[in-house]
Amino acid sequence: MKSYPVINPKFVTDEGGNRLGVFLDMNDFVILLDEIEDRIDVEIAEAIIEQNQKTYTAEEIEKKYLGK
Repeated sequence: MKSYPVINPKFVTDEGGNRLGVFLDMNDFVILLDEIEDRIDVEIAEAIIEQNQKTYTAEEIEKKYLGK
């Protein structure tokens, strides 16, 4: 089971207590951004698998395009 990072948002509210915005420490922002990027990568991989497209390993790509 995946554990999720703990972040500490600071909310900006109006006089009525309605949330208008949020401040995040830079580290928290980077953590959230990494999580989003990971989820996008998974969605792309799942779409490729569903379409039965050929996938390549990092080694195959390096050999083909970088001549390693």
